[in-house]
Amino acid sequence: MVFDGLSFFRDNNITYTNESSNVSQGWVGLRCPFCSDSSDHLGFNEQSGAFSCWHCGAHSPLDTIEALLSISRGEAITVYRQYLKEGASHYIARKKATADRIILPGKDFSPVERRYLEKRMFIEDQIEFYDMRSGGIMGLWQYRIVFPIYYNGMVVSATGRSLFDVKPKYYTLPPEKELIRHKDIFFGLDYVPGKAAAIVEGPIDAMRGGPGFIASFGVNLTDEQLTLCSFFDTLYMVRDADDAGENSTEQAYRLAALYGNRVSIEVIDINNGHKDLGETPEDQLVELRKEIWGVQIL
Repeated sequence: MVFDGLSFFRDNNITYTNESSNVSQGWVGLRCPFCSDSSDHLGFNEQSGAFSCWHCGAHSPLDTIEALLSISRGEAITVYRQYLKEGASHYIARKKATADRIILPGKDFSPVERRYLEKRMFIEDQIEFYDMRSGGIMGLWQYRIVFPIYYNGMVVSATGRSLFDVKPKYYTLPPEKELIRHKDIFFGLDYVPGKAAAIVEGPIDAMRGGPGFIASFGVNLTDEQLTLCSFFDTLYMVRDADDAGENSTEQAYRLAALYGNRVSIEVIDINNGHKDLGETPEDQLVELRKEIWGVQIL
């Protein structure tokens, strides 16, 4: 699904142009509501649904809708949903997110759940930081550790990892129980401290990596996730040591084709004898964080 900006502009009498000298091919330009723009420097990409101002940088569709219409975040989410259209996304499920709230389980972990968290090398600070929850032994989340999915400070969905070696390993809320589809965003996006992010496949990898690591819920990036990638100056595609990890290179090519030199993209291999970040010991993660960010963040 891609945000249909042109229909949104027309329906709300927002002036835009594709003839200005400030507008690149495949983009339309409009006055930026975030800076003192006087010459259509806010670009909208029709293919990806991305907004980016040549003066003040990238802006999310939700932030842009809020600013252009002077409405609340909740109202902006409603408008955003109204203007989603089919794109070339790899995501098969096409249902829209329709829930009005997310109900999470509590935080009283059982001994079995505690042992699982210890086995996955999570420390107490990480458990608290990512707001991990106990799935309990009955109901929707039984025998799973639950990880809320935050977007702009709001819980919009949740995913749960099984305590045991069963399939599916993860259960994530279906669209009708989400505020925003999880495949429209990244896990961990709210915790990125700057304009650089490292993309991994699963939430546990992102949490073990720490702030700055974001998970795409699978090996392929959707159009909506590609749009969010435009908000960064630098992206690292972290490639797992398995066949699926080869896909990271393909996704890097997709990003490069879409954003060119506007976003710096680098592929990083996990060459530490472990399959992914979720299985990597903490001392090796410290070195990886330093390699990527130059400093230890968490």
